[in-house]
Amino acid sequence: MSEQQIANAIRHKLVLSIRYKEEVRVIEPHLLGYDRDGHLTLSAWQISGIRPGWRDFHVEKLRAMSTTGQTFAMPRKGYNPMDTTLTRVVCRL
Repeated sequence: MSEQQIANAIRHKLVLSIRYKEEVRVIEPHLLGYDRDGHLTLSAWQISGIRPGWRDFHVEKLRAMSTTGQTFAMPRKGYNPMDTTLTRVVCRL
């Protein structure tokens, strides 16, 4: 998955379906950046999958990604656009 594809989904508030750790998950992407170890990381609200809630996904572990045709209206409660676990932000809501 490319940085540009994920950043586009964030900018346009597109709901995504991803395959991560052999599980299909539906997410609302909020923040994309690099963590302290240099991993490109996506912070998203997981709608369906193992359990709903905030999750961080290492982009290199994504095995598939597609848009669902749905959008979301606003950031989820608890969203922190200034998350300090990311040392460099690529895109944020």
